[in-house]
Amino acid sequence: MFVLYPTQSGSLYKGITKGRHELLRLIKRTKYGELSEKALRKKKLRHSPLGMAFHLQDAVGAELLTKFTIGSGTFYKVAKL
Repeated sequence: MFVLYPTQSGSLYKGITKGRHELLRLIKRTKYGELSEKALRKKKLRHSPLGMAFHLQDAVGAELLTKFTIGSGTFYKVAKL
């Protein structure tokens, strides 16, 4: 399989993958493996120039996270592979 990227896009790709990894690690460290959207949006990612909102949508789109809503708000949970 071949993937073509525009020139000078390596830093963007690196930021996306490192941010995704950091987000998953952040959620996995919690007691039940889930975290509220409000708590996640307050966090800053150290290894990515992109915002938390981008990485949340990216992880849900890549089916790495599951988004669910309960009475106390919206939560994200690591999807079972």
